[in-house]
Amino acid sequence: MQGMKSVLQSNRVLARLRSLRSTNRFETHYKLTPHVLGSGTYGVVRRAICKTTKTEYAVKIIDKKLFKAQKPKAQRYLASEIEILRRIHHPNIVALHDIYETSDTIYLVMDLALGGELFDQLYVMKSYTESDARRIVRQILKGVAYLHSQGIVHRDLKPENLLLRDMEPNSDILLADFGLSTVLPSHDAVLLTACGTPGYVAPEVLCRTGYGKKVDMWSIGVITYFLLCGYTPFWGEDEPALFEAIKACQYDFDEIYWKHISPKAMDFISKLLQVDPNQRMTATEALEHPWFEDPEQATLVDLKDMVKANSESRRTIRRAVTVVSAASAFKEAGAKRASQNKGFYNRMATLLVPKSAKAHQPTVFPNESPRGCPVS
Repeated sequence: MQGMKSVLQSNRVLARLRSLRSTNRFETHYKLTPHVLGSGTYGVVRRAICKTTKTEYAVKIIDKKLFKAQKPKAQRYLASEIEILRRIHHPNIVALHDIYETSDTIYLVMDLALGGELFDQLYVMKSYTESDARRIVRQILKGVAYLHSQGIVHRDLKPENLLLRDMEPNSDILLADFGLSTVLPSHDAVLLTACGTPGYVAPEVLCRTGYGKKVDMWSIGVITYFLLCGYTPFWGEDEPALFEAIKACQYDFDEIYWKHISPKAMDFISKLLQVDPNQRMTATEALEHPWFEDPEQATLVDLKDMVKANSESRRTIRRAVTVVSAASAFKEAGAKRASQNKGFYNRMATLLVPKSAKAHQPTVFPNESPRGCPVS
């Protein structure tokens, strides 16, 4: 009986995907190159060239047999992610351009982020200053402000989900990975599903009190902190200790690492890392913060060596965790760990079962609504 139910759910998900697809054949419009960008649970991500425009894209190629073998929840996440991507269009968000389907394969044609992950490129920049960090954060905020205006909560903002459109010094930042994103049913709806990435998750998610768009703003506060010093603001010997530090908002600006950072940058972070979501800035308010108003407010000290050293040091200490699909994941985190960094495109191919050891991975409680639900 359970097997039959899973088959029916799988067929429903495929039907949803089919309703979004193009009617033409993939090969009619695109030519796949031998370049494999990543591989994962459901298939591979390859580079492709549009035959008409010669534009390059990243194509997620999903094996439908492998897809059907996965749990219905993972299938629903993929279908929901695609539906969200099809309705959003912004220069700071990875775009889904088209969907094609054959009897055994699904092709998702997406932006090719030639610059790769943001933090990988920071390491090879000639210099990196507070002004650079401010430019990056402004673009993140623009993307998030757009999402929020559409009633969409990302729920998993973190460095690994920030990509560069190209290799140019001032390349556009692209928000990626909408696997945990959801659409609010109403402006004041409250979400209950506990999900996110340890280190970047907001305290209200951990406290299970319900949450909304402001969880993304907390994550931006953590990302900004990381951009300016190379480590995240909250720390614990293990996951439970980390979560207690987050709920208590226990962090500081260590003089050793923050002496060259402007007061307005620290004020910006402080106004995002507020335990009470009502006291946290919205994306629109954050874009109007004084840190962005006066170019002279940002220091010109090169932060590259410090950020790189701190990031590598913390990464060595902190062990990465794989996705734990159990309700105890946030209480007993660290049950499983990965050992190999696959990079963004491998996570993209793997979809909701990432294997990267580069950072903490998102966790979802399976006994709650996977897309969130309003409190009655």
